[in-house]
Amino acid sequence: MPQAVALTEGLRVKGVNARVLLIGTSRWKHAIVCFDYDPGSNQLWTWDANWKSIRIRSRLNADSCARAWLQATSGAGLVWAEWL
Repeated sequence: MPQAVALTEGLRVKGVNARVLLIGTSRWKHAIVCFDYDPGSNQLWTWDANWKSIRIRSRLNADSCARAWLQATSGAGLVWAEWL
């Protein structure tokens, strides 16, 4: 999670809308960064230490980002998601 917080702060300094998202499934918990690198494009990017950067189609809300990220990576079922 420290890497996610550091990246979020770095993106914010550059004027990019970024937030840390905590995700939980029935088996694990994970922190990712959701950021809008091209505002208005309806495409978000996510970053985490394992998968690095992945582009997703989602709105910038916790549940939508978490589901899109899970679908793009592990396919695991979402149990909860919340912004840090």
